[in-house]
Order: sequence, then C-alpha cells, then structure tokens
Amino acid sequence: MQKLDKKALVFNHGNRCGHDKNAPQKFKAPENHALRPKLVREISKRVNTYFHNPKALPSLNAANGSRRQQRSERRESCIKLMGAILHYTDVLTLRVGILQADGKFLGIKLETLADRAGLNIRRAERASRDLVASGILSVSQKAVKDNATGEFKGRAAIRAVSKKLFTVFAMDSWLTHERRRASEKFREYQEKASKAKAAKAALAMDAMRNEILARGKRTGETDGMSFKQLQLYIAKRLLKT
Repeated sequence: MQKLDKKALVFNHGNRCGHDKNAPQKFKAPENHALRPKLVREISKRVNTYFHNPKALPSLNAANGSRRQQRSERRESCIKLMGAILHYTDVLTLRVGILQADGKFLGIKLETLADRAGLNIRRAERASRDLVASGILSVSQKAVKDNATGEFKGRAAIRAVSKKLFTVFAMDSWLTHERRRASEKFREYQEKASKAKAAKAALAMDAMRNEILARGKRTGETDGMSFKQLQLYIAKRLLKT
C-alpha cells in the first residue's frame, strides 16, 4: 500500500463559496460611487473587526441561537452585507436607501444589497436575519394600494441601522454631530428644490399668458384693450385651461 506523503498535502481553508477564514472578504464600494462620509467609512471598518473578534458584537455572535461562536463563513456574510448596508445608509435617518426632496424614502431591495456585497441571495437572507436578530438592523415592509386594481403591492423593505451600533464603538457623539449637519444640508436642499419648483411653475404660467395674448392678438380680440382689461382677459382664459 502506497504511503501518503504528508509534505505534499495542501490545507485549504476555503469552501465552495470562496470563503477563507484566514483571508475574509469585505465589502468594496463601487469605484464609480462618490466617497461616503468619514463617519460611515469608520463605522464600516469597526464592524469588520467583528470577523476576528466576535466579542465586539456579542448579540450578533449569539444570533444563531447557539452558545458556540458563530462560524467564520457566517461572520463573513454578516460583515459583507453590513458593509453594503452602511454604504447606502442615510446619515440623517439611519435608513438604508435614498431620502428624496419631498421627505419620502426610497428603500433598496435585498437583492441589490446582496449583489453589491458579493453574496448570493441565500447567504444575504441569512445574514439579514442575523443582523435583525442582533438588534443591529430593523426591517419594515410597506405596501401601497394600486388605485387601478385596488390591490396592495409591496415596496422595497425599509431597513434602518440602530443608533446603538455607533454607541458600541463609542461613535455616538460623532453620529449626533453628523446628523445635525445632515439635517441642515437637507433643509437647504429642500428650500432650493421648493424654489426651483415654484420658478418652473411661474415660467409655465408666463408661457401660458404669452400664448393667450398672442392668440388674442391674432384674432383681434385684444385690440384696444386697456392693461386692466388684458389682465381680466388672461385670467378668464386661464380658468378655462
């Protein structure tokens, strides 16, 4: 019987999903994305320390309901998904997605987050459940009624990061400061958007007045009218539109 040459053995700590416990994968922001605030980048770095030090986030380590330490593959999924979540987190609301000028919030689907994190949907779903169970993440699902059919259709779930995560890493004061700044910027953005909307409406109204006057001139209806009469003429036709 041929003897096994132990020197020729190569120990591989990876698996079929590409996981290597000695070289964990982390979330990488898309190159074409704008640089996120320093606060977001720093909390992401600190969350990544969970992989080698599960005691950093005990509630996440216990999310699988076992007394044993969470498996390295599962820890990797958590930090990768959390990296994507934090990348898309709005500092003002701590919700994951895009805050619009009218105050409405557009959530991001888990499928998109999984793709950005480099996870298949099954691993992403499990990581999401762990993050929710740990209290780090909350998820709320909203449905909107379709006026045409009367049916309710689900929208992308709204995910929110807990403020306590920042407190765990002694970043709560920093978070408060950045949220105050973000609130001021958003208020300025809303004011500018409101002014722009009003200006567009005013321009549209001016265009309609000009069209009414031009039509009246072509037909001769406005010939000999005083300024006051012209204004009344325009007002009557605007009411008809």
